[in-house]
Amino acid sequence: MYEILLMIFIVYGVMLFFRVRTKYYLSSLVLVLSLLAYGYDPVRAYYEYGIYTDLFRIFNDIDMFRLYGDDYVAYMAAPLSRWYVRFFALFPENSLIAAVSAFLFYGISFTILYRIGRAENADEKTIAAAGFLLVAITNYSAIIGNIRYPIATAVFVGLFYLDARRHSIKAKMLYLFLPLFHPGSIIYLLMRSVTRKKMLFIFLIFLVLAGVLFINIDIMFSVLISFADIFFQDMQSKLEAYSDVSNFSEPTAAIYVWFFLQVLYLVYLLIDVCRYATSEWRTSTRLFRNFIWFMILLSVSSVMNYQIMLRLFNPAVLFIPILFLQDIENLRKAGKKMTTRYALMCVIVGIAFMYYFGQTYGYHSLTF
Repeated sequence: MYEILLMIFIVYGVMLFFRVRTKYYLSSLVLVLSLLAYGYDPVRAYYEYGIYTDLFRIFNDIDMFRLYGDDYVAYMAAPLSRWYVRFFALFPENSLIAAVSAFLFYGISFTILYRIGRAENADEKTIAAAGFLLVAITNYSAIIGNIRYPIATAVFVGLFYLDARRHSIKAKMLYLFLPLFHPGSIIYLLMRSVTRKKMLFIFLIFLVLAGVLFINIDIMFSVLISFADIFFQDMQSKLEAYSDVSNFSEPTAAIYVWFFLQVLYLVYLLIDVCRYATSEWRTSTRLFRNFIWFMILLSVSSVMNYQIMLRLFNPAVLFIPILFLQDIENLRKAGKKMTTRYALMCVIVGIAFMYYFGQTYGYHSLTF
């Protein structure tokens, strides 16, 4: 699977140097990555390589749903997840959930990029390049192994873009369904609720939240559990699990290097995207950009707990290609050269390749 995935990435990377139709390019990439996900075997990955993923547990949940039906108690705090996993018990192959989940994540992500590209009047190659950048920096193992959280993240970014740029009331209402699919997504909603157009306000809110969360977190949950015990008890147990990093394997230096490289690239894009933008564009995107600054602030401040750090930074896999696309278009409209920006993108893609394909714990553990 490692060799096949590498070949797919190389082929689609080379295709960018030729004339491409964005719809066909992105659609075929979604299809190929989804079909490859169908062959992933989390059971073999666990017993042969010691790699545990959520999909290993979800396979068992699907089997239990087949055996006991609705009497099987699972995902009670996330009814949409329960329905989602329960649905795949209707089919004989458990691997179908990995393929569909990959299709949903990449399909939603590419749709977001395509819609933003069209709104910015971007050309075909720029949108395709942004799509390839997303694929390169995204951990494919997490997409097909974690299932629920990546989908929730992609949906949130799409809703947030509609909320921040188009002031969509429907997007604000749909936010409420995200925690019903994955309780962890509530952190995105909390971040959105305090994001404002003035960064000073956001920084002050960050300080207050940090004090409340780290000093009175148990008191907060005791109050919340009295309103909805199943939902918030599950959330509390998840937070406790993530807070205790001994529950997970030790992070390597490469994880932190790759994280901070992405942070630096994201900061560069946030600054560069405004250099040649119109005042109208800067005003209309201020809320969107401020949320990204807030996300960076939270994730970097959580560096002592790499699990929370990475989960807070998850939306970056979409924010980076979105800002790249917008940066290229602002440069083009201002009549400036874009060569250095494409060159920097190639550097980031090259580093991502080395990170995911060049280490024994990366994509080498992907198994058919």
